[in-house]
Amino acid sequence: MDDYDDGTYHGVFADGENMQVNVQFTIEGNAFKELGFRHLAIW
Repeated sequence: MDDYDDGTYHGVFADGENMQVNVQFTIEGNAFKELGFRHLAIW
């Protein structure tokens, strides 16, 4: 299993240029502690 640095990560998921979602998650001890998303746009 890979080791991941503890921290909060964020980015954008785009699906076929029709939808964008902002994602953010926190990793502690190789486990997800928080996960959130926000819908940005639909074309």
